[in-house]
Amino acid sequence: MAEEVTCVKRRVLLAIDGSKGSQNAFDWYVENMSQPSDIVLIVHLFGMPTLPVAGFGAAGVVLVDGYQEQVQTVYDKAMALASKYSTICSSKKIKNRTIVETVCGSAGSTICQIAKDEKANNIVMGSRGLGAVRRVFLGSVSTHVMHHAHIPVTIVPQKKE
Repeated sequence: MAEEVTCVKRRVLLAIDGSKGSQNAFDWYVENMSQPSDIVLIVHLFGMPTLPVAGFGAAGVVLVDGYQEQVQTVYDKAMALASKYSTICSSKKIKNRTIVETVCGSAGSTICQIAKDEKANNIVMGSRGLGAVRRVFLGSVSTHVMHHAHIPVTIVPQKKE
């Protein structure tokens, strides 16, 4: 009697930010990890432009001229980046869904929360390649995710040039 093989759908969160590191992570996933039954969650987080203030102290005046256009430009760029990766996935027959959110606070915490909410099985992301000292002062999203996600995390290092 032949055994029936069931196909488990993995939900792989792929964090992208437009950097070479995230492109390397995407390429690595496609070449080394992708399975036909996978669902890739393409996650892009972006920050809103700062609202300009002019004046002294608490009596400052908020300058809103042009701010809405800045917000729209940032949003359009974020959506275009997510769409680019979604289109590539679709062309390679990889099932995918995009999640684009503004980040307030820690990008690492937001990625971990999205992974939890979306019931991801794995997180794949790139590394900026910061040295130990810079990582201490600037922080590292990948280090935060690695230590706080409760699922496997694959951090793809930068390619040596």
